[in-house]
Amino acid sequence: MKSAITVFHLKDIKDQTTVMLGQGATDWHSLLGQLSPEIPVFLEYNIAAADLSGQIDLVKQALS
Repeated sequence: MKSAITVFHLKDIKDQTTVMLGQGATDWHSLLGQLSPEIPVFLEYNIAAADLSGQIDLVKQALS
């Protein structure tokens, strides 16, 4: 199935609720590490404008 992924919608989950990256139970670092470098990652949850750059930085760090 990994070869069929064309985009990756990323979110973190805690108690069946979407939360900011790093605040939930999802092992999203591991998931990102398994992606091919050409797969685009989309943040799939509501993010306040003030928190957006921090969430993007978390993704960039995990991908580097």
